[in-house]
Amino acid sequence: MTSQNSLKNNDKEKSKDIFSEMETEDSGAELLSEDSGADSVTVDAHKWFFVPFVAGGILHKKPDHELAAFRMDAAYIPPAEEPGRPPTDYYQRGVAGTRRFNALKVWMALKHMGADWYADVVDRQMDLARAVQKAVEDLPEWEVVVPASTAIITFRFVPSEIADAIDRGGQEAELARQQRDDLQDWIARTIQQEGRYWISSAPLPDGKGLRLNVISYLTDQDTIDGILGSLPELKDRARAAVL
Repeated sequence: MTSQNSLKNNDKEKSKDIFSEMETEDSGAELLSEDSGADSVTVDAHKWFFVPFVAGGILHKKPDHELAAFRMDAAYIPPAEEPGRPPTDYYQRGVAGTRRFNALKVWMALKHMGADWYADVVDRQMDLARAVQKAVEDLPEWEVVVPASTAIITFRFVPSEIADAIDRGGQEAELARQQRDDLQDWIARTIQQEGRYWISSAPLPDGKGLRLNVISYLTDQDTIDGILGSLPELKDRARAAVL
């Protein structure tokens, strides 16, 4: 989920002429509250709605912001028939004409599966993601980098010698950080090559982490148990291969 803010510099001072975009894992309701500073929320329907990539939507706190940012006028299309009423032309809003009807994918998925089915899937995936977080927190030499606020969790393998070197600082710490990143790359690449699961090495402000998505309605507890069960062996193999 992405929110579009009216931001000036980094101090969240409002600027009426600038719309910027930031990544977030908050809920849409929180983002569209009066105190959030967000003007709109982009819903990536290819994730928890399980539809093709191009389908999605935008929720606006103030719909006029959409027109101010993206409006294009055509002289041959008339404005609204009466002031204050919705426009009669579907160029700006409404059913797509010759464009792809991407919204149909979301509508049909909701009609076919039902809102309760989606709610159950989201609850189950959140439970699985939190279970991963708890298990990683209990594993020696593993740390959670980005907690599971959605069905995505990022963690990494940090050998004790690497952690100690980073704490000491200096050039030794720089080398240790690079080795820590190399370990995550090795683990992600190995998991992908073995083909049982899929996990990626993701860049973060303080180095790389292993990014695990639980965003599939096919993911179950057995899958999560298999991934978690492989971590102790993977860390030993990674240490031997990289350090």
